[in-house]
Amino acid sequence: MSPYELSTEIVFETKRHAEIACDVLRIDSEPKRSHVIKNISVNDNKLQIKLTSSELRNLRVSATSVFEHLLLSIETMETFGPAESDKYSFYHA
Repeated sequence: MSPYELSTEIVFETKRHAEIACDVLRIDSEPKRSHVIKNISVNDNKLQIKLTSSELRNLRVSATSVFEHLLLSIETMETFGPAESDKYSFYHA
């Protein structure tokens, strides 16, 4: 069991927006040398993120990266508007 854990939940306007953010964040897996485990899921319109690590420094670096990618995905959705379709099966084959 890892001694350090960061859990957060981000509420989006729609479930679709939460799914888009989830797809963006789960693309990049954590490097094995970082010893960070990243779990990302969607529950209704909520994006749930859980990071665990045996080293606090690695957890901080991973959290910073996750939140930077999350902010970029939110800004992109705001710039280009809502998804045109509720169905997006590229990653959900």
